[in-house]
Formats: sequence, C-alpha cells, structure tokens
Amino acid sequence: DSLKAADTYLAVAVIGGLTALMGIFIINSKLGTVNISELYSAATACPDKGALYAAGLCMLFGFGAKAGMFPLHIWLPKAHPVAPAPASALLSGILTKAGIFGILAVSCNIFRYDPRWGTVVLILGTITMVLGALLALFSIDLKRTLACSSISQIGFILVGIGMMSLLGQDNSLAARGTFLHMVNHSMLKLCLFMAAGAVFMNIHELDLNKIRGFGRKKPFLNVVFLIGALGIGGIPLFNGYVSKTLLHESIIQYTEVLLQAGEPIAAMKIVEWLFLISGGLTIIYMTKLYVAIFIEKNPDRQAEYDGMKNWIKPSSALALGAAALGILVLGIAPNYINDGIAGMGMDFFGSSMGAETFSYFSFESMEGTIICVFIAAILYPVVVRGLLMKKIRLG
Repeated sequence: DSLKAADTYLAVAVIGGLTALMGIFIINSKLGTVNISELYSAATACPDKGALYAAGLCMLFGFGAKAGMFPLHIWLPKAHPVAPAPASALLSGILTKAGIFGILAVSCNIFRYDPRWGTVVLILGTITMVLGALLALFSIDLKRTLACSSISQIGFILVGIGMMSLLGQDNSLAARGTFLHMVNHSMLKLCLFMAAGAVFMNIHELDLNKIRGFGRKKPFLNVVFLIGALGIGGIPLFNGYVSKTLLHESIIQYTEVLLQAGEPIAAMKIVEWLFLISGGLTIIYMTKLYVAIFIEKNPDRQAEYDGMKNWIKPSSALALGAAALGILVLGIAPNYINDGIAGMGMDFFGSSMGAETFSYFSFESMEGTIICVFIAAILYPVVVRGLLMKKIRLG
C-alpha cells in the first residue's frame, strides 16, 4: 500500500510540476519576469491575454496537484492512511497549502479581479469541496476519512480564491476567509492527525470497526479530538467557524452584487447551497468518527482498550494539547486575533481589511452554521445509521 501510494503521488507530483513549469516558461516569455511583485503590472500591460490564460491553466493544474484539487486529488486518500501521523499532519497542513500558495500567487497577481479566472477556480473549488466531503462520508478508515476531509477543506479555500476574483476590489471578506481557513485548517488537521496517530500507535489499526471504543475511558483524547471535530465542523467558538463564516458571507455578498446589477443569481445560489451541504456533511463524517471511537463499545477488545495505561507520552500529550488550545484561542476572540492574522495577507491578496468590524456572532452570521447543523441532523440517521450500517457495525 505504501509503495502504491508513493507511485501515485510521484506520478501526480512530476506531471503537475512539469505542467506548472510550462506555465512559468510562458509567463516569463510573455511578461519578461517571474518576480511575484512585478507580475500584476506586467500582466495588466500584456496584450496577449490568451497566452496568459494558457499559462494560468498550466500553473493551476500543477499547483492544484500539490493542493489536492479535483481531479488531481487522487494521491491524498492513498498517501495519508499509510504515512506516519507526523507526515500526515505535514501533508495536510503544509504541502497542500504550498499548492494553494501557488494558486494564490497566480490568482492575486496575474489574474487579479478577473471574473473569468474566478469562475474557473470557483467551479473547481466547489466540485473539490463536495467530492471530498462525500468521500470522507463513506470512508471507514480513520486517516482516509481525515485525508478526504482535507480535500473538501481545500475546496472551501478554492471557493474563497474564486470569490476574491469575482468580487474585485471589494473582496475583503473573501480574502480574509481564504487566508484564515488556510491557517485554521492546518491547525485543525495537526490536532486531528496527531490524535489519529495516538490511536494507531497503540493498536496499529485504522479501520473504524476495529478501533471503535478505543477512546471511551481516555478523557484527554476525547476532549482534544472533540475540539478538532467541532473546529472543522464550523461550530461557533472554534476557529473553523470564523473562516467558514467569512467565506459564506462572501458568497452572499456576490449574490447581492449580481442582484443589484440585474444579473441572474441561480448559479451562485447553487454554489451557496453546495457550500452549506458540504458543511453539513463535514459535521456528519466528524460525528461518525467521534461516535465510533468514543461512544460505541467494541465487543471484542473493549476491556483491553479500557485497561490501557500510559497510552500517550507526555511530549505527545503536550503537542496535542497545544494544538487543541490554539483552536480554542482562535475561535473565542475572532475580532481581536483572527482579524490581526488576516491583515498580514491583505497586501499579497490585493485587498484591504475595510473599516467595518465584522460581527461574527450575530444571528445573520450564524445563519449558515445553523443550516449546516440542521442538514447534518437530518442526514446523519439516513447516511450513517442507514447506508453505512453494513460497513460500520454501529450499536
């Protein structure tokens, strides 16, 4: 399995890297520079827009391969289950963000405020977001579920990048949400993959049928995993809520712009509902993991799991606790902490923070989260207790 995963990633990485390199060659030929700070002015003055779009698509392909964007996401579900937990945290938290940084460098400089480019990225991001959530939903492997979740969260970030281009200069919400979700997702997956590593290092299994019940009498692991699950589910007072709310608000903002201009809004309404459904599916598959590991009993090994002592080293517990604490800190006081972090990226994004303070905990802001929870409450019994019953032996 490890060799197959390595072969898959090597193929995707080499093909993607060479394709991105072709795009860089074209950019250098047409603009005379590949210095990121000079790209915007050079691209604005370039008359050959067709060549720029060709180069942009090549680089989108290459950087998208690193990020796990559809249809180049195939390496993620294979690599994560067989990689050590620290490597999984790096794959999800660092490597995929390197790909996102490349897409941002292209989007925010060569195609800044370009609605056609934004539409392409938005479509690919929406597909990635929904597909990753569906793959995670029907996985019965702990780390594969988290890997597919990473695909979905990369889709959320790509949606934000697309909205930045579509909204033009008034893209503060989209830019802040994109930047913060990059930071938040890295922290969340650091916490969740290390928790998964704690499970694997003790029983050397990842199948939910075999690891279920492992965490029933391990309150520290229970709390840490729950914090990560609530964060990635976008629940208020956890960091994922902040960035997902900003991304959702950017979709609403663009819908209102179209409405005022007399343009059709059906496509954006579809994107918004797919965004909310993906958020609901995120809550469902994280609930699936939490129930299997911490609530269900294992008929074969429960006594063994309950009797485990010294199941985690102090250094590992410190790392897990620090990651979980970071999730809470970023979620409790978003106006004081998150806005400051988001401000660091606004110049690179070609955006500004704006003078108004965003009200994160108003009813209007929380409306999207409420809908996601409602979707999850309706679908969880149908999907997990119904369709997955044959794969996961739930009580």
